Order: sequence, then structure tokens, then C-alpha cells
Amino acid sequence: MTLKFFDLAAFTDAYQSIKDTSLPFALAYQLLSINKAVNDCIAFYRDQYNKLLEEYGMKNDDGTYKISEDGAAFLLKEETIQEARQKFFELDNSEFPIDVKPIPISALEKLNLSPSKLTGLLPFIEKDE
Repeated sequence: MTLKFFDLAAFTDAYQSIKDTSLPFALAYQLLSINKAVNDCIAFYRDQYNKLLEEYGMKNDDGTYKISEDGAAFLLKEETIQEARQKFFELDNSEFPIDVKPIPISALEKLNLSPSKLTGLLPFIEKDE
């Protein structure tokens, strides 16, 4: 399967809310395996993001990156702003391959999750036939 960064982040959020829950061994192992695969993808994304930031980000005299007044974004070099935005857009819309075994929906029956947390698990759930 392939997932976008948004899906990876949603899984991480859901995993954080259930990681200390007592679960049957097989389910706990499966979730741990998925978490490792997701973390590997997130690490790759962050590495690529940092490379783009190094290339396109504006820096202060002390070498730190300049940020917007509201603190919500890094400032980009004016002469490359269109190219930089396109590259960041492409990275944000990249698809990351994840090779994990899906979780049968019946294995999750005893978990109590909010709909927002369930959303993060959806790509990894296999509906029982």
C-alpha cells in the first residue's frame, strides 16, 4: 500500500493514544510493526523536508532559519519562492510505500477509539468477509 504524509501522521497520532493499552499479543505486535514502518517513512519525509529547507529556506545571521511573524512557517528565499513552494507541495503529496500486514477489523473490537483516532488506523484495517 502507499500512503501520503497526512495518513502517516494520522496513524502516529492514533498509535500514541493506544500504545500503552493492553492488547492481545498478535495485535500489539502488528501495531508495533506498522508503527516502525510508518516511523521509517516519516524519517525519510523529514530528511527530504530538511534538504529542501536547506536549499530554499532563509537564514538568520546565526544560521537558524527565519520564521514568519506568527511562527507558523519558515520563510523562503524570494528568488526561488515559486520553485520552493512547488517542491514542498510535491513532497507533501508524495506517496510512501508501506509493506505491512493489514489488521482484521475483528482484532480491534475491544479497543475504544474516538472516530478521529480510528481515522488514523483505517488504511491498515482489513474488513472481515
